[in-house]
Amino acid sequence: MRLFDSPKLVVVLLAAACLGSSPAIAQSYGTGSQDLVIPAFAFEPTFHDYQFVLGPSGLTPTADGDQTWVTSVSVPSGAIVDEIDVLVVDNDGTADIQVASSLASFPVSGSNSCGGNFATGTSSGITGQGTVVMTSPFGSGAIESRGLCNAVDSWLSYYVTATLHTTTQSLGGVRIAWHRSVSPPPATATFGDVPTSHPFFQFIEALAASGITGGCGGGNYCPDAGVTRGQMAVFLAKSLGLNWPN
Repeated sequence: MRLFDSPKLVVVLLAAACLGSSPAIAQSYGTGSQDLVIPAFAFEPTFHDYQFVLGPSGLTPTADGDQTWVTSVSVPSGAIVDEIDVLVVDNDGTADIQVASSLASFPVSGSNSCGGNFATGTSSGITGQGTVVMTSPFGSGAIESRGLCNAVDSWLSYYVTATLHTTTQSLGGVRIAWHRSVSPPPATATFGDVPTSHPFFQFIEALAASGITGGCGGGNYCPDAGVTRGQMAVFLAKSLGLNWPN
């Protein structure tokens, strides 16, 4: 069952909209599937003179005419977006709702040509409430948020847009399905005792690149050595970025 198939979720989204709260952002860890839900109220109009209401169906135009709404998507750096589901209501028999997503790059310095469209979709075939599903056209159905860009030289963001045409169409919200991944291994080894052929090379290099570990000294990592409770504390605190106020 898709997330938006649940009537309870629709109620939660609309309640959040009425309360004026912020969109939920997933905070769990690991490489398993994650969900980010963005309610309708988090979308911004691309023109200030749109006429609309925020009601039981979400954002609904009160006058016929094209209205395009946009929201940014906050996923962790390096996350892989697997699917974007847009909840809509379409009771118009002629014009379909258009939805699209994109990855935009904002260079810190110099020029950067990365980014581009993630996927598009329409409400064709939907009568009443339904979900427009966008899957990535890249590779195996996923696109890495940093895979197309120089992560050091740019700030990246996903955007989702929806274009409504008549008063019989509504935008209810968005679900983003994503997951984290371990970064690809470098071409050369950091530690003398962990060559590129080592079965744990990718994971040890990821720890080193993130600053979680500097090895055991002498240019080595000591992959087969035991870990003390003190070393474990360093690994966990650095990896989770633990920071508690006094």
